[in-house]
Amino acid sequence: MARSVLPLERALDAAEVEKVLPDWPARCRSAALKTDLAVFGRLLPAEAPVGRVGGEAWQLGALYVLEGSRLGAKLLLRRVLANPDPVAHRATTYLRHGEEEKLWPSFLARLEASPAVAAAPAEAVAGARAAFAAFGA
Repeated sequence: MARSVLPLERALDAAEVEKVLPDWPARCRSAALKTDLAVFGRLLPAEAPVGRVGGEAWQLGALYVLEGSRLGAKLLLRRVLANPDPVAHRATTYLRHGEEEKLWPSFLARLEASPAVAAAPAEAVAGARAAFAAFGA
């Protein structure tokens, strides 16, 4: 996850994603990933390439993938907690990030209200594809 999330979040930060999604600082999970890697005594991995970050529609497409990964994190958390390894139980900061908040529904509301996405849905798809490519790299 760090291989893709870290460069994606850094690229979105550089593109001033907070102008698109004002609560971005509360959503950003890079620090949580770094914390979990430290629990395991692991170094940061080589990062996947991200490429050019576009405007609002592109950013919301990429954010769709990042925010959607929270849904998968819930499933992964259950698997980790079923593992008897106590170190694994301590390294769940990333998987638990925002679990008490309504981040997915509020993101969807922002995405659906975006005039930029309505005007350029292909740009939103391009952002999502770029994020999926980073995860697949």
